[in-house]
Amino acid sequence: MKNHCKLLVFGALLGAALPLFGAPNFVPNGDFSTTAGATWLTASGDGTFVFSFPETGGNTGGHAVIDHSANDGGFGILISNDGAPIPLATLGLSAGEGYTFFQDMKILSGTSIGGFKVDFFMGETGVGSTGDIFPALIGDGSTWETYSFQAAIPFNADGIKVVPLWGAGSSVGYDNICVDPTPIPQPPLPNGDFENGAASWFELGGPDTSFSYPATGGNPDGYGVMTNNGNGFGIWVANAGAPILLESIGLSGCDLVTFTLDMTILSGTEIGGLKIEFLEGATFLGDTGDMRPALIGDGTTWETYSFEVLIPPTADNIKVVPLWGPGSSVGYDNVSFIPPAPQELDIDIKTGKIVGWSPSNLENSYQPQESADNSTWSDLGPLIVGDTATSVFDASCSPFYRVQEIATVLNDVAVNGDFEIPDEFDPLCPASWQCIGTQLPTRITSDKRSGDASLQLKVDNGMTTDANQAEIQQNVTAAGGTITPGATYRFSFWAKQISSGISYVQQFRVQWLDDIGAPLGGGVGFNNFAGGNGVWLETFVDDLVAPANADTALIQIFAATGAVEGGLGEVLIDDLTLAVATDNVVNTLTTTVGDAVQVCWESMAGKSYQPQCSTDLQSFTNLGPALLSDGSDLSFIDAVTPPAKFYRVELP
Repeated sequence: MKNHCKLLVFGALLGAALPLFGAPNFVPNGDFSTTAGATWLTASGDGTFVFSFPETGGNTGGHAVIDHSANDGGFGILISNDGAPIPLATLGLSAGEGYTFFQDMKILSGTSIGGFKVDFFMGETGVGSTGDIFPALIGDGSTWETYSFQAAIPFNADGIKVVPLWGAGSSVGYDNICVDPTPIPQPPLPNGDFENGAASWFELGGPDTSFSYPATGGNPDGYGVMTNNGNGFGIWVANAGAPILLESIGLSGCDLVTFTLDMTILSGTEIGGLKIEFLEGATFLGDTGDMRPALIGDGTTWETYSFEVLIPPTADNIKVVPLWGPGSSVGYDNVSFIPPAPQELDIDIKTGKIVGWSPSNLENSYQPQESADNSTWSDLGPLIVGDTATSVFDASCSPFYRVQEIATVLNDVAVNGDFEIPDEFDPLCPASWQCIGTQLPTRITSDKRSGDASLQLKVDNGMTTDANQAEIQQNVTAAGGTITPGATYRFSFWAKQISSGISYVQQFRVQWLDDIGAPLGGGVGFNNFAGGNGVWLETFVDDLVAPANADTALIQIFAATGAVEGGLGEVLIDDLTLAVATDNVVNTLTTTVGDAVQVCWESMAGKSYQPQCSTDLQSFTNLGPALLSDGSDLSFIDAVTPPAKFYRVELP
């Protein structure tokens, strides 16, 4: 299918009407008014190049000359700012924008005009390049002419190097190298239509694949060619091999994007293909694999091939990689993409009441309620913890509202879990606990998390190979506590690690027992735990449900060594609880009630949505921050106040 609607070209703009430009900013000594080529670094390779900086004869005044009259191959270039990146701010430029650069040139001898390149940097690290751009000659090249070049600065760049290029086999003059700081519209992919030859395309393929860039015969005009001999591979990587920031081309994670590529078989029978690589920052996330489409017709005419790609949610960069046609010569043009269609939002708008309150204690929970008669109350939405929300919407417009403040009280059934009370007959063991083992636990007062005491579990084999153990146990009912069958408990204790040597382990267990001491299900352990390194660290288990026939709980914590010489370890335990939570209403809060509107819509995970309102459909104001979707329905509430408002939801 012929495509005569070309994208805006990144490269030399010649022989065409240009937009109006602002005052250009010269690169350092871009007019060569400072003698001896100050701030310009010269570089060459292989061939014979002579660099000079005449003080007269430029356009006007001083200029630079790269002389390659020897015509013996190689390259010769000038590099701005003594080879150091120029900060974007110095030139009035911004990352993520496209700009027009200008360079005056004149052929002094020979027939080839020079060229131009911009390299992009973050600090001293290269992050991309336009590649070499050699423009078409204006006239016969023997007069000073201004050549224009467009370049897009990557979002991750903060500096550039401006690089005038040699004219092969010629002596070329250069002057007035500058940039217009007015941003210009950008195409989706730099030089995706190959109008500037190899510019912005990184070639990879070794000796088995050759690359060329005819100026005519594409779809239309310039195009790229990969010719493969049947071995190896060949690829291009867009953006001179650098990742393309999704934000810079209007895409984001979770987008379903259709990439397009015009191709024609010039010889052979195999068409090319495409691959998209995904990155998060510099981290490679994966790729689409080689996507090779079915041939359209016999492949010998220009046709547009489409590739549907789902971008991973966490990706923020991509690489676009056209693929070779095995054993074939294939033409490529118009590498682009069709962005996803804007999501059609099915918006549901409801009117009702907004009920607000002020939390008095952020550790408590709040339950909004409604009533038709101020006597029988029903919950309005879920229980709200702290100040995670301070208002709720009600579409039914009940006549009465209230908010109950609820404090959660933990009823601890473990006895003397803070080890404050020593045993009457053995003061080294806490009351209501059994201290057992080859090296007994010890109640200490020298180190504790709270109160006056903690419990020390310490085992040390010394120079023997005798294993040792220190353990505390409590049968809750036998100690004076009470277990409620069916209740949900939280087991918790705090530990400080003193030492941990070879063969040392420390574990805890909670078992539910029936009235004859038989174990029941639903407990936990034996589980390893770790104390804080020099600090107190909590270990806890939630949602321990006492079975219907549970009579008691058996709590065990032990430290042990294996039969290893030198085995040792020590841990301190404090503030142990086995608690069931009960909710108590402690206050009824005063509420504020007003008319409101609620706007709801289905959302797509990973996308952000910005609610907005307007009184005239001309100027819209954001209603709070953008909402990031987890895939569930989203909504916002707005108080109804005059004048009337219009609402919309925008994808930022």
